[in-house]
Amino acid sequence: MENLTPREIVAELDRYIVGQASAKRAVAIALRNRYRRARLPDEMREEVIPKNILMIGPTGVGKTEIARRLAKLARAPFLKIEATKFTEVGYVGRDVDSMVRDLVQISVRLVEAEMTEAVQGPAEAVATDRIVEILQPRRSKPAQAAADVTKSAQDQWAEMQQQMSRLFGVPSATPLPGGLPNAMPRPGEPSPDGKPADRDDEYERKKNEQENRIRQRLQEQIASGTRDEEEIEIEVEESAGGGTPVGILPMGGPGGDGSGQDLSEM
Repeated sequence: MENLTPREIVAELDRYIVGQASAKRAVAIALRNRYRRARLPDEMREEVIPKNILMIGPTGVGKTEIARRLAKLARAPFLKIEATKFTEVGYVGRDVDSMVRDLVQISVRLVEAEMTEAVQGPAEAVATDRIVEILQPRRSKPAQAAADVTKSAQDQWAEMQQQMSRLFGVPSATPLPGGLPNAMPRPGEPSPDGKPADRDDEYERKKNEQENRIRQRLQEQIASGTRDEEEIEIEVEESAGGGTPVGILPMGGPGGDGSGQDLSEM
């Protein structure tokens, strides 16, 4: 909107509305002046009084369509009101407060749509990475894998020692046989039989390249939709702040249309 001149606004309206050249020119200038006022300094903004637009004409000449297209250009909420449905407060029908509530609901939906569109790209990338991680988990580093195996073996040996101590009275302080921590070679070191370890740096580099190629291929397949029919299982954690959103007080009085509805339900 900030880059559109009145002439460009009229050209955009000409795409959808036939005729009414003077009306389109008037509303285009008014819309541009409203935007220019919003950019004025605070002290000058109070001196420029905004003006509303009143369009009068028979049915079907384009009044509603002009307003709707202007609202879309300005990314503003649009609400069509029929005056015959509004009555005095306290009677059956709608009042001004319900009109304001409807405008707020439309505004909330507009903001939600804009925010959804803004985060759609990053959200898709994060979701794709999570799916790829499930389909092709990353391998753990050799040193970490060896440490995990050693710790698991030590825990199992300690548990077995405790059971033997309870059943047969064997002391539970017997060390792990074979010195397992020293028996497992580190990357690049020779194994106990004198042969080089299998997972050296070159082997790890090739495995990492292969893994990256597989993950890249999976990302391409997910993006193209070829794996849409494949089912996977994921664990979803409940949000920490998963309570009821805080609403606001009702804006209306005793109108019969439920104008006191909590905005947290939007």
